Amino acid sequence: QSFVKIMWTSLIENAESIRAIYGDQVPSLHAISLHEISFINGVDLICNMRFDVNDLPCILPLKWIKKRVNTVQIHLQLVGSEVIFFEYSGSRLFGNLGIIAEEDYNNVDFTIFERKVFVLKSKSIYVSSITGYTKEAMGQ
Repeated sequence: QSFVKIMWTSLIENAESIRAIYGDQVPSLHAISLHEISFINGVDLICNMRFDVNDLPCILPLKWIKKRVNTVQIHLQLVGSEVIFFEYSGSRLFGNLGIIAEEDYNNVDFTIFERKVFVLKSKSIYVSSITGYTKEAMGQ
């Protein structure tokens, strides 16, 4: 199996929203906070994934500055999904998301401390939304 390593945003069908916010900067998918993963059954299995990334854009949008945004949340939709592996992660929600191209599909996985939590295949990946919000600091 030959994996092609490229920037994950180049595998997104509608990456314009990410480029509009981040420019040439690509947010890392390491140490993300996974909020939600859900599946919708239909003609194609759809997987919705919602997570926070640690990287803020170098230049914040003006409305984000006014709202004191300190966290970016990305909602991806994986169309034509196939669940290869899925294991309960308990309450641990921080890990690394991997998106790589493999032949005619995308391989998407989530790992916590080197342990695979899930592996999916997807024909297409779309950005449903990218939003900024203010996350309260722990202990406040």
